[in-house]
Formats: sequence, C-alpha cells, structure tokens
Amino acid sequence: MSGARVLFGICAATCLAAPLRGGQAPGWYRVELAAGGEPLTVKLVSEEPEVFVLSFEGSILRVEKKAVKTIKRIALPEDGQAAPDAGKAGNPAAGAGRAQAKDAGGRAKASGKRPSDAALRDAVELLASTDEAASGRAYRLLTQEFGAARPHLHRALKHGNSRVRMMAVKLLGEKGSVKEDLLAAGTRLSDPEAQVRRAAVGALRALGNAGLPALVRYLETESVASNRKAAVQTLKIWNDAQAVGPLVHLLARERDAGVKNFAILALESLTGQKYGKDLAAWQAYLGKTKSLNS
Repeated sequence: MSGARVLFGICAATCLAAPLRGGQAPGWYRVELAAGGEPLTVKLVSEEPEVFVLSFEGSILRVEKKAVKTIKRIALPEDGQAAPDAGKAGNPAAGAGRAQAKDAGGRAKASGKRPSDAALRDAVELLASTDEAASGRAYRLLTQEFGAARPHLHRALKHGNSRVRMMAVKLLGEKGSVKEDLLAAGTRLSDPEAQVRRAAVGALRALGNAGLPALVRYLETESVASNRKAAVQTLKIWNDAQAVGPLVHLLARERDAGVKNFAILALESLTGQKYGKDLAAWQAYLGKTKSLNS
C-alpha cells in the first residue's frame, strides 16, 4: 500500500483533540509513517496533543502522532543548509546545532551532490507555499534539475493545490519538449481553475504549434475572455495557416468584443487580408481558400 493511501486511511480514523501548547513549528516537513511506504511531503498547519493537522497535496488531513514514525523539517539543497532533523515525532530538538561549512564570505558551500528524489518531491510541494522566497527556491531547483524533476512535475499536474498545478505546467512549457511534455501540459487546458488553464496556454505557446489542435478545441469551451484572448494571440504568434479556419469560426460565434478584435488581428496577420469586422468577407475568403486547396 502506498504512503498516500496509508495516510488517508489514518486520517479517516482520527478524532478531535484540544489545542497543543507547544511543539513543532508550522511549516513544511517530510513525514515517514509507522505503517511504511515512501516519505510524504506535507505542510504542518497546526498541532494538537495527539494529532498533526497537515496539508497534503492540497487537502487538509488529521493524522494521529502515534502513526508518524519521523517528521523532519524540509530545507531544499539550494538553501545551502542541511535540513534540520526533527527525529522521532514529537522530538523537535533532535538534530539541533548542526553546522555547515561556509566559504570566506560566510556563504554556505555547495555540496556538489545532486538533489535526491525526495528533495525534488519536496520542491514540488513547496510550490504551494505563500512564502515567495520558499516557492522561488523550489521553482529554481526544479528548473535546474528539470530532467530528474520531470516525472514529479507530470504528477503535479493532478495536484490538489491549483498553484502547484499552475507552476508545474508553466515549468513544463519553459523547460520541456514537444515529445515528452506537450501532451501532459495540454491536459491542464481543461483545469477547473482559470489561472491554471491560462498557464497551460502559455506552456503550449512555448512548446510550439504542434499544440494547435488542442488549442483550437480549448477555444471552443473556454469561458474566460482573457484566456481566449491569450489562446488567439498564441495562434497569431505561431503564424500557422491551419488556424485561419478556426479563427473565422470563432469570429462567427464570439460575443466578447475584445476577443473578436484579437481574432481579427490574428486573421489579418495570418492572411494579409484587411476585412476587419466583415464576417461575411472572412467566411468567403475561407471558402475560397478551401476550394483552391481541394
């Protein structure tokens, strides 16, 4: 049984308890469960006498302390500090006082080691942090170690936290390839959150016009006008004649004046024609083009 399934099973069995007067500080931790499975990256929201209240992949969970074997605060390799070891659950003092070698300028020396798989999982989870410095370090680490981080980023596209999904698809667009990442990035075009869908449009734009069919389908269902504008602008940037037909069809059904204007500008750029808002002229042009190509 996976660690995630074990954690959910434990949470289903926990009960309410009174607030704790002191203990682990809120923040990001790596948790090892007594029942086994791979360690889990979680955010400690609060602590009660017998229970940890955790955020795991965007969901709030309550886990009994007796079910936790170890809980260790996370520090990414880029932080230049060894991760404090909290040792056994409920023992925050364990591992205190560790020092790291520093250079002449007082900066922590890089170890030269590649980050572990666990560190990359930690970085993915830290993308959800509202601490911009922490999420920024996580993003940089995933960028620097993109090859190793790729499978974690693909899994993160289904994360419960929309910020993680958004940052994951953005990174796939920036560092990925058509062969390995286009299909995965395209799945977020149907995300329930508009900001994630917008990031997916940006990712497809960066990966190139192989994503044109997916973007055309997306335009037929997107409810947010600013997102449709971004998609239309992407079709214009790609400068692919295959977009002319979908853009004319969009112009015929679109109700938002701003999106219509973007579609007209894209059509004029793609065709060299200056029909402006004249839908009939664009439809006639499309029909003529199709007949010439048939």
